[in-house]
Formats: sequence, structure tokens, C-alpha cells
Amino acid sequence: GMVRMLVEMGGFGKIPWVTDDPLVYRAVGDRSSLGKFYRVRMMHDSGSGREMRFTPLMKAGYMEKRKGRWFIRPAQEVNGVSFARIRWHGDYQQRPRGSLASWYKSKNAKKIWIEPDTYKFHQLRNNLSTKFMKVVSASHKFQKNMREGVLVTTGSIPRKKYEAVFFLPNPDDSKLIEVSDKLLRLYREQITQQQQSLIEVRGHEGLLLDKQPVFYLMEPQDIVDERDGTKHQKLGLTFFGHTMMFRLPYEQSPRDFVPAHLRSTDNVDLAEAIFGFVPEGKADKRRARAGRVYFMDAWPAENENDLLYEEPITARILSSPKPTTFQHYLTQLEPDTIDTGRTYGNGNPRTELRLQHYANSPDYTSIRGHKMYWHKGRDFEASSIKEDGTTNWAEDTQHTEIRPVKVGKNFTFRIYFENLRDFELGALLWALTLPALEGSNITYRHKLGMGKPLGMGSVHIGIKQLILTDRQPKRLKDHGEIEADTATEEVSRYEALFCNQQWHQPHKRGDAKEFTDKFMQHVMHQLVGKDTPTEFYRLPRVRTMLKLLQYPGPQSNVTDYMKELKEFKERPALPKPFAVDTSLLDGFRPATKARDKHTRDEAVERDMPVPDDVGPGEVLRPPNEEIVSWWEERQDQEKVADTSEPKLTTLSHPQTINDVEEKMLLCGTVSKVMFNQILLDIELLGTVGKLEEKEMEKHFHEEFKAQEVDGKVIEVWVKRVDKKRGQLILTMENPTP
Repeated sequence: GMVRMLVEMGGFGKIPWVTDDPLVYRAVGDRSSLGKFYRVRMMHDSGSGREMRFTPLMKAGYMEKRKGRWFIRPAQEVNGVSFARIRWHGDYQQRPRGSLASWYKSKNAKKIWIEPDTYKFHQLRNNLSTKFMKVVSASHKFQKNMREGVLVTTGSIPRKKYEAVFFLPNPDDSKLIEVSDKLLRLYREQITQQQQSLIEVRGHEGLLLDKQPVFYLMEPQDIVDERDGTKHQKLGLTFFGHTMMFRLPYEQSPRDFVPAHLRSTDNVDLAEAIFGFVPEGKADKRRARAGRVYFMDAWPAENENDLLYEEPITARILSSPKPTTFQHYLTQLEPDTIDTGRTYGNGNPRTELRLQHYANSPDYTSIRGHKMYWHKGRDFEASSIKEDGTTNWAEDTQHTEIRPVKVGKNFTFRIYFENLRDFELGALLWALTLPALEGSNITYRHKLGMGKPLGMGSVHIGIKQLILTDRQPKRLKDHGEIEADTATEEVSRYEALFCNQQWHQPHKRGDAKEFTDKFMQHVMHQLVGKDTPTEFYRLPRVRTMLKLLQYPGPQSNVTDYMKELKEFKERPALPKPFAVDTSLLDGFRPATKARDKHTRDEAVERDMPVPDDVGPGEVLRPPNEEIVSWWEERQDQEKVADTSEPKLTTLSHPQTINDVEEKMLLCGTVSKVMFNQILLDIELLGTVGKLEEKEMEKHFHEEFKAQEVDGKVIEVWVKRVDKKRGQLILTMENPTP
């Protein structure tokens, strides 16, 4: 998996195996734009100015199973609402004195009789009101002028005061709401252990219990008429849960945020051609293809012993990946805190983070790419991964005891391959060895195994020998056997069976560099029409990948694993690799060599089809890679530029954001077009630039208004540098006096 991923990245391949199922989320008090989006779906805000007046949109109901299918039976409504709220925690509790009878088999529901108030707004804080029906009084048994209901408890949290009382099920069968298989699967996947312990009944999964009370949300949904294909909207079930503010599924899945050319099934990329693939669902019409590379087990090298740490280590909890952490998994174009125009109860302004999330359109954000981990330095200490304190193994279900391999231990393994083209073999060797640019003293290492976020798994892979089998016939031998005096000549596998009364082994040693150069030439030829392998290291994608693989890596405190709850609440956006630690770039200045010249129009507009001889392993050329050729053409122009030309009209080529200065002239590709600004990918810098509408020159502004600027390559000056966020504020107005 590790080697295949590197081939996908270095070979400009696809981003495979991204789930097509929507993720679920809850963002009740989230300060980011997702919190606002969540609250808009769950609560209607009829307030104005700084006042907030929320009306809940979720309803109360009961799970019901009929003939193997699950439905939700809505609760009866009283004055337009299906549940009331009773003061159950903290001060002024309204708990009945007697014990409450059970509601069927439900663990968190009891029968109760209540006297409900009117359905009206209740002020919770200075500028915050919520509409709900309050319980005036309650009893554990029937009382005159009281209404029977079902008390639903959803757990105790700090400062919680109310629980819900559902009104009884609506007996009208026509009101039943069917729960689709997709929603049932999403529900099973998202329920937490805490929720399970609160409501689970033996033999049932979470809320999947007949008569179990649930909250649910209905929203307008597009319905396609199978007869004529027309669309119309109809209220449909969005999701359900056991708390009032339950999780909701995003409308898009993570796969929707993978650019179309990186998830297409119309072609086979380099990694698929080498390692094989199977069709991805019914829409994928390709036939399965077997891999041509085989990895053997790794064994300790000769005389290598004392491999593991003697004492087990209780490692810090890492848990599983959290793709719902959208500030890390999606590109963040504008992670700025803004004033919402409202205030908290103490008068302080209420702010929010404008983050891109899975509810945004894929036109405005995309998957960040392949997931990788920084190296944590040369001197590994077991104490750096050890959990503080003691672990109660009788109750603990998250910690693990491990005995890691000691630092400096050597292993050997073999890789067999067959029928690889020279550039395919080069891709495999490049991914294994991670060769640095010739003349550079930078080293790169792989990440292998578990514990990578803690600094474990940094390994070096070297090639002891490369053995090739010659299968191309050159000439025939008499009787199919090689004479002893001709055995040293080059004879292919299929030209002879025997040699010196033994089986003929047509093996020869190969030079890994020869094949890695072929791979880099192949990629460069497909992307920009050149065969210069050293230019491969200038590609933004390659530079970013190698930055993450650079050893020993940044200071560990710069790339530490998030642990505190506060860190998750603040949702810090994941910076680009070159914005993390630029000290590692010392000495990384690729040598300048002669280049093929292309005009700007040729660089931007030429089609660059994949040649017929590429076969199954295509390099998927991103739409904005033309900037490489244009950048080189401009660099050649600078060599012959008039020395009297003002300095600020000369294109600058900073290597990192720390090299960027105000008034520098840069080039970039328009990547996102927004309401009053555009974002540019400053590709060779590996960062994002923001160009506001007021900073655009007249002709370009007309194109912007006509929505004709997406993908354009333009020149801009640096107005301000935000090194913390790795972002540039740009202008098209020449700052030269």
C-alpha cells in the first residue's frame, strides 16, 4: 500500500478508494460555518439584527418494524408540536415523586402524564430565544386534565436542564415514514459507544427497536419521475437520532470532492497498470487486471538479533482516522474568523470560521490529497509515545500494549516483478528508493506500519541488487543449448534451455538510476512535453510530496498530534507543507538547465494527448500544470530582458513563502472564482493567493464579471504576505511609482 500510494502520487495518478457514502455530522455550538449550516437545517431563525429566535424543525416519532422494513410513526401533535420539554436536571426539577412505568422495551423511555403549556418563545439568554412547549406539571400516574406522553432521557451533560416528553404515537398508518436501507446503514455506522450504552437493548442495534422514541428531520428532496425524467420536490426523511440535536448526513460524499479526472474509470493510471485493479461498481466497465509486482515478507538481516523492546509500551491513543475533521481533509481557501454581526450575552461580538466542509459545493473545495505523516526526528525515545499515568485494563478498550522494533535494525526482502516497461519499473524503483536530486544532500524516508503520527515507522529502503531477466529473443542456437565458450554472450530466456549442463538463467544486473530516469522522463513528457528528468523535481506535486517525506523532518512540536479538546473545537486548518517549516529547504535549489521553449498560448492551450505507445499506464495531467511550461518560457525571456526594464516587472521565482516579499511579481492559475474575489494557485510556491475584485485591472475585471477567468494564468503583485496561513494577498496594480 505504501509503495502504491507513492506511485500514484509521483505518477500523477488517481485518488482511489474514497468512500461514496455521505459522512454524518453534528455541530450544535460549532463556531465555524458548518455550525451555522447545521443550525439552519435544524432550527429556523426568525430573529433580526443581533437577536436570535430559533424554532426547532425536528419532530418526534417512534420506530416501527413491518414485514422486515423499518418505519417511523410520527407522534401526535398538540398545537403544532409533537413533543414538550420538561425540567429534569439542575434546579427547579419537575420530576414526579413516584416511579415511572416502562415504555415497551425501551431503556431510555418511560410513561408520564403532563400538563403542557402553550407553544411559545422562551428567552434563554440576552439575545437568544427558543420556541418550545414547556411542561407545567407532571405525574407518574393518570391525572385529570393531564395528557399521557413518553419521557425520553438522552443523557446528562454539564448545564443541561431539559428532557423531552413525546406525545403518543399517531394511529394513522398513512403517516408512516419508511426508513431507507441507506439511512439505516449510515445510522449503524455513526452511533457511538456512549449512545449504545444509553439506549441499546440486548439483541437490537441502537434505536432499531420497535416503539423506540426517535427524533427525525424531514426536508424537501428532489424526486425524479421515472416516466419522463422530470424532477419535483417532496418532503422526505433526512435522518433520525436519539437526541434532539442529532447527527445529519452530508448531501455529498467524500468521493464527490475528488476532482473528476482523478476518479474517472475511463482510463488506467500508472499505479493501476503496475499493481492491478478490480472494477469499482457497475458503472466501471473495465475488466479486472492482475498486478505484476509481488512483495515477499521481510526477515531480519544476517546476525541481526535483539529486535524488539524488552518491556511492552502502553502507547498513546491514536484511534481511527476522522474524515469528518473537514478542516484537515478538505482544502481550505479562506479559513478566516469573521464577525457575524451578532453578540454573545456579555456583549462580545459573535464570530465564526468560514471553513469549507462537506456541505459546500465541490466547485469550492476538494479533497486535500493523499494522507501522509511527518517524520519526527532521528532520535526515537520510547517515552515519547508512552501514555502518561496508569491504565485500567479491566475497563479500558482503547489503549494497546506494543513492543516496537528497535531503532537501527535491518531487514531484507525481495520484490518480484514481470513484464514491466522501463518507465513502470522506474516508477516502482523511484517509490522504493526516493532518490534525491543529484547534488542535493537532502534525504527522504518512508513511513511504514502503525504509530506514524507519534513518529514511529520511519524507514530507509535501499536496493541491494536489481536482477533482470532478458525475455526478448535475439538469435537462435543450435539444438537449444548454449556452448560453454559462448555462455558469456547475451542470450535471452527463450533462446536456450540449458547452459553448461544446467538450466539457462538469462539474468543480468540492472542500474536503478537508469530506470528511475526513464520514469521521470515519462512523467515530464506527458505533463509538459519534455524529457528532462531533473525537472521532475520542480513539479509542485512532487516538491510537496518530498517535503513531507524529508528526513529528519520539522521540529516535533510543530507537527504534534492534536490531543486537547480545545484544539478540535477551534478547528485549525491544516497548513500546506511548505508553510509548516521552511528551514528544511536549505540547499534545495534545483539546477537550471536548458529548456524547450513554448509560447504562452502553446503552454496554456495545447491538448497534450496521451501518446498511443503509453499503453495502460496513463499520467493524468491536471488542468493547471501548464504553468510549468509558461514559467520556464518566462524564465528564458528574463535572460534576454532589457536591463533598463523596471525591476518590479520581472517575474520572481521564490522557493518558499519565506522568500516572498511585498511588491514581488508572481504568476498563478485561477483555481476558484468567488463572489467578489478569486483564488490563485501559486504552483511553484505551493501556496494560495487571494485577489479581491477591487485589486483587478479593468480588462481582467470584465472577464471576471463575465465568469471567463477560471483556469487562466495571470501575473500579480504581492500586496501582503500571511506566512502563518501560508496565504498571499495579491493585486494587479503595478506598485512601481
